[in-house]
Amino acid sequence: MGERLELKTVENTLEALLHYVCKNVSSHEKVCIYPYKDSYRRIVEALKVCSASITCLSKELDVVEISFEEYDTVIHWEEDPSRLQTYLHCHINATSRRIVIPSLPGCGLDRPIFATSIPKAGTHLVIELLRSLGFSDGIEYSYMPRKGKWYWLLGEAHTKPQDLCINGHAWTQPLGYRMQAVTQLPILFMFRHPFDILLSEANYFHKPGSSLFFRRLENIPFDKRLELLANDPYLFGTLRDRILPFSPWLDFSNVLPLS
Repeated sequence: MGERLELKTVENTLEALLHYVCKNVSSHEKVCIYPYKDSYRRIVEALKVCSASITCLSKELDVVEISFEEYDTVIHWEEDPSRLQTYLHCHINATSRRIVIPSLPGCGLDRPIFATSIPKAGTHLVIELLRSLGFSDGIEYSYMPRKGKWYWLLGEAHTKPQDLCINGHAWTQPLGYRMQAVTQLPILFMFRHPFDILLSEANYFHKPGSSLFFRRLENIPFDKRLELLANDPYLFGTLRDRILPFSPWLDFSNVLPLS
């Protein structure tokens, strides 16, 4: 078991789960099955053969009162999407654990997901998060995105709502984009405190090759770069100008904000 948080989606059959357990659980791992059912006895027997330490918890226990900290692998074999969502939320602060769940129609990897971010707000972190959840790189999509892949909106990492909805692009698409996948699927939006973004810009944009305008900043001291990037009437505009156009994403019902 690696020192990372992993979410593994397995075909929703006990045979598939049995095959996954036999192939992936190593000896002396601490494994928890919640909620446990009598039909999982074969899974327990397979884990015993692997010399794993097994804890089976009844569904009568309230998941919010359970601590999963001591376990290397947690199996949540739940077919109700709303309950499964509650179980997964209990692992939100975990840093190293394998979580095994069933593949459910219209959930998780059974659909695509879109992503966008404010520049210097953690774009690479979004990519690694989506990959760790099992989504493979789709990057740019045509009319119909594929299940289990993640895509940038409009094929680039930093799409403002106006770019997608107002500034001409939507009106060139069939039905004004109303039936497009971006209106039907979740969008992961990465944002960050404005001052953190400003510091990240000042620490990065002056480096050779970092941007088209690094020559403008490469010979300016750090404190002066901060002042310039915060309020430049000629090239960069203000920090407010660069960030506020992304803020409407927070009001879209299919957007998942992450900071």
